[in-house]
Amino acid sequence: MKRMPLNVLMALLLSGIFSATYGQKAPGQVETKKNTDGISSADASAERDRLELERQKFAFEKEIERQKIADEQRKTWLTAASTFIPLLLGVLTIYYAVRNQAEQAKSSFELKAAEIIMDHPHPGLIKYRAKVLVNLFPSRLPEDFGKSFDPEKYYGPSYHSKIELFRLIGQKPELEREIVRVWRRLFPADKWLDDLYPTT
Repeated sequence: MKRMPLNVLMALLLSGIFSATYGQKAPGQVETKKNTDGISSADASAERDRLELERQKFAFEKEIERQKIADEQRKTWLTAASTFIPLLLGVLTIYYAVRNQAEQAKSSFELKAAEIIMDHPHPGLIKYRAKVLVNLFPSRLPEDFGKSFDPEKYYGPSYHSKIELFRLIGQKPELEREIVRVWRRLFPADKWLDDLYPTT
């Protein structure tokens, strides 16, 4: 069914009210003769028009109410979204800030551990210091922390052990062979000793 524009609807409604109230003919209304029941065909037509106008007015008001409800629902959703989105962004910001801070703390801890390990005059003991730190902080340091470190790759051969051996031999020259034999048993990785004291 085709809807009437609001201004036409209002004009028809006002003309019907005017003619019904004052008993005057509306513009375009033709006077007709009364039938046997005492109701003129013009009155019957006017009553039908009035009822049609009332029906259209009711449908129009119903449509306006439906649009109002839809607008209210839209406003409710927009209000909820305008509250939820900043809240979600705030939660995400806090989450990433805490996560970033935890990663920085972990990196800082590992750097400090590496600094403690490297701050030793004897490069050969660096791996042992790394093992000690892993045992002290098993949940904070990886199990293989410091295992891949090769001091000779970065420091070259260690002279501290050589100096210590020569100091011992210098203190007790008469026990030189015995000192070398015990040294070999204690430090089998010191292959440089084979050049000075070949095994027989």
